[in-house]
Order: sequence, then structure tokens, then C-alpha cells
Amino acid sequence: MSFSQRERAPQRNAERQRLRRSQRRAKEVEADRGRNRLSHQAQRLLRTQVARAHEREQQVARRSQQTEAERAASRERDTEARSLCRFQQTEDELKEERKANAVVQATRRSQQTGDERDVEWDTDRELHTNAREQQSDENRDAQRERVRERHEARRAQHVVNRQIFEM
Repeated sequence: MSFSQRERAPQRNAERQRLRRSQRRAKEVEADRGRNRLSHQAQRLLRTQVARAHEREQQVARRSQQTEAERAASRERDTEARSLCRFQQTEDELKEERKANAVVQATRRSQQTGDERDVEWDTDRELHTNAREQQSDENRDAQRERVRERHEARRAQHVVNRQIFEM
């Protein structure tokens, strides 16, 4: 070992010791942080448990103070809220189902050839035409019935008027 190396050896050893000490301190600080973090989590958990217990106690006290009528009204409101929620849920489910059906229809149409589309459109058009004709037939029958009733009413009125005139 040369003289310069011997001189630097204590400096290197001191630097190594300082580095080890700082690493040890960093590990200790990190461990403390971990313990503190766990301690904070435990405190938060304890606080939430105490708050929930307090809330339950308050609810029990409130319930005991309510009259039977208030309880019935509260149950009715809760029932209405649940039914509204269910209705909204079924409505949302129907919307999702419609969207899914629309997607299925779109993919089916995109996969169809032009001839298949024409056939499908023709059958749809025919179904709509038949429905319109049936509706118009029903409307015509209803209108004829109304006209018949009006004529019968006029005849009856005419007969009554004639009887009055002949008296």
C-alpha cells in the first residue's frame, strides 16, 4: 500500500460508516412511518366504529320517540322510495336491453347482403300496410256504425215529431 492510499483509508472508512449510519437511520425512519401509518389507520378505524355505534344509538333513540303514525308514514315513504328505485332500475334495464337489441340489429344488417335487406324491408312494409288496412277497415266499420246510429236517432225523432204534429 502506498502512502496516499494509507492516508485515504481512514477517510474511506469514515465515509462508509457515515453511509451505513444514514442508511440505518433511513430504515428506522421508514419503519417509524409504517408504524405511524398503521397507528393512524387503527385510530381512523376506531373513530369510525365509535361514530357508527353513536349513530346507531341515536337511531334507536329517535325510533323510540316516533309515534306509530310516524313509523307508518316512514315505512310508506321507504316503500315508495324502494318501488321508485326498482322502477328506475327496470327502466334502466329496458334501456340497456333496447341498446343491446339495436346493436344486434345493426350487426345483423351490416352482415346481410343487399337482397336479404330488400326482402326484410319488403316484409316490414307489407306488415305495416296490412296493419294500416286493418285499422282503416276498423275505422270504416266504426264510422258506418255511427252513421247508422245517427240515422236511427233521426228516424225516431221524425216519428216522435210526426206523432206530436198529428195530435
